[in-house]
Amino acid sequence: MVLGPGTQAPDFTLNTHSGQITLSELRGKTVVIGFHPASFTGGWVNQVRGFRAHYDKFQAVNTEIIEISCDSVAVQKAWVESMGDHEGVEGVPFHVASDFWPHGEVTKTYGVFNDERGNARRSVFIIDSDGIIYWSNLYTDSIPAAGELLHEIEMLQNRWTKYFVEVYVSMRLNFHLFR
Repeated sequence: MVLGPGTQAPDFTLNTHSGQITLSELRGKTVVIGFHPASFTGGWVNQVRGFRAHYDKFQAVNTEIIEISCDSVAVQKAWVESMGDHEGVEGVPFHVASDFWPHGEVTKTYGVFNDERGNARRSVFIIDSDGIIYWSNLYTDSIPAAGELLHEIEMLQNRWTKYFVEVYVSMRLNFHLFR
């Protein structure tokens, strides 16, 4: 079962193309966790191009991106190197992580492991700054669009602003009514 909104995001430490990443070390930031079936596929390349083209926008809203597949670290490194310099961005500016061993452990924990194929189902989770899943989606016929994710992140980050404005206005109103 795919983990849904309101669930504590399971912590993990995975090897990436450039070192290690631990989810809990990113507390205080919004995190986009994307799962993809395999590197060197057309859908994955298009997805990365979209994320890479909007990477500065993700950074502007204090958001880290972690992409995960069940490919080995060696495959992830080779894939990142194959991307080279496109659209003015050298390589892949975000984390490309390997859930290779134990095979698919993190992918299974998030409920997106495809048992028949032995890989991840294409999906995205947006984790809030407290480590809670805010939004999740399983993609069967499309790929995640950067604009869609940025919109959801804006909604997440603005929910607190809206809440505090409502509380402030209510407090001011009550202060003036009962004075």
